[in-house]
Amino acid sequence: MNIAIFTDHYWPSQDAFSDYIQQLQFEFLKGRLGTIVIFCPFDERNKLQPNSTIFDQLNVIRIPSKYNKRSKMRQVDGFSKIVYKFVLGHMISRKIDVVHIMSEGAMARYGRMAAIAIEAPVIATSINNYTHYFPVFFRPFVWMYLRWLYKTSRIVFTPTKAYANLLKTKKIYNVAELECNCSHDNLEILHKVYVVAANKPITDGEYVES
Repeated sequence: MNIAIFTDHYWPSQDAFSDYIQQLQFEFLKGRLGTIVIFCPFDERNKLQPNSTIFDQLNVIRIPSKYNKRSKMRQVDGFSKIVYKFVLGHMISRKIDVVHIMSEGAMARYGRMAAIAIEAPVIATSINNYTHYFPVFFRPFVWMYLRWLYKTSRIVFTPTKAYANLLKTKKIYNVAELECNCSHDNLEILHKVYVVAANKPITDGEYVES
């Protein structure tokens, strides 16, 4: 099974969510649960350590990005047909079975649109309240956008029950709590969600304790 993760957080970014995604990719490979392909913003710091991980050469697709001062992260700006065709080409060539969006911005939109194009099921993870990056008067429009974004998702994972309840009050109902770690239980839950979404048979992989 091949899973595409679309995220703004990945090495060389130094944060807990980046570490979680990289570890998740490794655990799936180690446990023979599937291959995770990361779609993430390009960072010029990659040039400083080009051979840091084998994943960066095999299963990480970097997309041109800019530094966003508001979010303090590398982000892909706007919408580009060139970038979309680039993403879609990699999705088709790698025979992606499931798309997991772990972003709310442009990366998520590319993932959602490409998933619709190849008829792949979509899973989502939202780790915090995205509306906080915007002025108060604009937040109702951001919630409208998030409802559109998550409309095609089979499930939206959140790390806390409180945040899951917040999403439900904003009419995003397909939510479930799942902590962002690679424990045995969490790997089993995530793998089974992927399998069911992609309508694949259960494999003989291992949910290895981290």
